[in-house]
Amino acid sequence: MELCPVCRIGAMRPTRATYARWHGGQFVLLPGVPAWRCDYCGDLVYDETTLTRLIALLGPPDSGENEPALYRDRHQGGYGDFLEDRDRRRV
Repeated sequence: MELCPVCRIGAMRPTRATYARWHGGQFVLLPGVPAWRCDYCGDLVYDETTLTRLIALLGPPDSGENEPALYRDRHQGGYGDFLEDRDRRRV
């Protein structure tokens, strides 16, 4: 198993998730997209092969961000945000 790139504690486990992004001015919602989720912090990373195929079909997302932002479902916060999210889940 691969370690989580965010928390470096949990293992990335295969799962299915809903892909939701703007493409060409249209909101695209695709349930059941292959992804990887950390079993500790819950970070979600979409499967690269699937993303490559989606972008080939739909074109790049309208986010205005660089491509690596596509691979993150959660915000790209710092370590403090990670701790805050982890503590919130424990309540």
